[in-house]
Amino acid sequence: MPCQHEKSISCFYDQNHFCLCQQFGSHRVANCFPFDSNLVHNCFKLSTCQNDGDCIQNDHQCPQTSRCNCQECSYGSLCQFKSSLFDLSLDGILGFHIQPHIYITNQPVIVQITLCLIVLIVFIGILNGFLCLITFKSRETRQVGCGYYLHSATITTLLTSIILILKFSILLCAQIGMITNRLLLNIQCYSFDYLLEVCLTLDRWLIGFVALERAYNSYKGINFNKTKSIKIAKYAISRLVNDDSNDEQKRIWCIVSFFFYHLHLILFQH
Repeated sequence: MPCQHEKSISCFYDQNHFCLCQQFGSHRVANCFPFDSNLVHNCFKLSTCQNDGDCIQNDHQCPQTSRCNCQECSYGSLCQFKSSLFDLSLDGILGFHIQPHIYITNQPVIVQITLCLIVLIVFIGILNGFLCLITFKSRETRQVGCGYYLHSATITTLLTSIILILKFSILLCAQIGMITNRLLLNIQCYSFDYLLEVCLTLDRWLIGFVALERAYNSYKGINFNKTKSIKIAKYAISRLVNDDSNDEQKRIWCIVSFFFYHLHLILFQH
């Protein structure tokens, strides 16, 4: 009855059966088999599933294979990845929405919207970066330390925009299946995610220095030392730049953990 009355469903289950709705001639019929809905899925307590994933076997008595049913925000063959823990990784946020071996025109709407947004953001970022670079390249804008901070922040903005579009392009091509070179994917995995995080962090630090100098300038008034401000800015910028502190679809994931990097920043800030 559910298959006949609910045209949109493809399957359903009750306490004792699991049924697949199939088209038989001009009628929709149910193909049912025994199913215990109260069965505990833990693979005899030998589950390798992580992040509270349920281990499901093909047979309760004598299983030959199993797979993990992941909780929300978890994915991977063992549910080993959690998108809720990622700060910036596009692989974790968008990777599973990209369908393998399907052109961009037939990808889900969220992928197409993301592509449009990233292209727009990168275009605005690069345009804004070039205009700011031209502005702060002038010596008149660098008579105090703020000019040097903003000039450096402009460079990090340009780098962030370029790396972002490269990262998204490689992610899209890799998940679709257009790029399978393991060496190239390893290089971008070890470099692009890290560089994105570094550029964004540097930008926040530089803007923070601008705020600090402006506050100090307001406090000192006419006694503000411009020469000393420029020396401090050059020293601070050089210190920031040189601070020495497979699943069932056979996809390639780039998962980067920034835990120790963030811990270092938190300790340094305090």
